[in-house]
Amino acid sequence: LGATAPPGASDVIGALGVPGLERLGLGWEHIAYLGDDWVDLAPMSRVGLPAAVANAMPDVKKLARFVTRTPGGQGAVREFVDMLLTCQGKRDALLDQWMHLE
Repeated sequence: LGATAPPGASDVIGALGVPGLERLGLGWEHIAYLGDDWVDLAPMSRVGLPAAVANAMPDVKKLARFVTRTPGGQGAVREFVDMLLTCQGKRDALLDQWMHLE
């Protein structure tokens, strides 16, 4: 969505913003969220696909429906995006486009 919480903000849900979701025609059930710490628990409890990195806090992993094999900071986001694109049937076509850039 391009939304980020201001430095030090603890209100991730507020930073994502319900108006932003509505403007895009999305509900929380359409959102995937990758977290690692307690600040992520509230948004993870609202989204359709809560996920955690391999080295996330135990409470975050417990809430997650998907846990990466890769630790945060070592490619976990790439792994998560690959999984999402694969599930959507988009990964191979996108990879092919990147391999044939001119």
